[in-house]
Amino acid sequence: MTKYQGKIEAKEQKTTKTNMQYVKFTIDGKFWNCFDALVIQEFKIGDFVEFETKQSGEFENLLPESMKIITQSEVKITPDIAVVKSSGTNSDCIHKNINENPDSLEIGTPSKGGAIKVYHNYDDPEGFLIKILNAKSVRDEANKLFNGEDGK
Repeated sequence: MTKYQGKIEAKEQKTTKTNMQYVKFTIDGKFWNCFDALVIQEFKIGDFVEFETKQSGEFENLLPESMKIITQSEVKITPDIAVVKSSGTNSDCIHKNINENPDSLEIGTPSKGGAIKVYHNYDDPEGFLIKILNAKSVRDEANKLFNGEDGK
């Protein structure tokens, strides 16, 4: 088992393909999944935490029962505790995830001329339509090239 310390930077509610709920924590730039409902409620962004992990095959799993809140002054580097670092330096890092095009629309089928998948924001329908028209134009030109319709 390995002990870690770090600051929770993000906490996302997720669902597996088999419909199991879990939380994906980002702790000092590293991602950890947790399937324990108590842990999901107890910890929040900004908390300094200490926790243990256990190697299971190729995965290093967070042990939810070992996770506890600590104060920033308790964060220390000792031989038995690893402080999670994203860049290998002692400076604080801010990770910002900007999702400018959160929505997507897929049109067509791969077997009938090619599918088009366009990402944009549904709150901007005019911009979305422009992207769709541009993607269709690019797809049509690519089909011409690959189907020998370019006259060469």
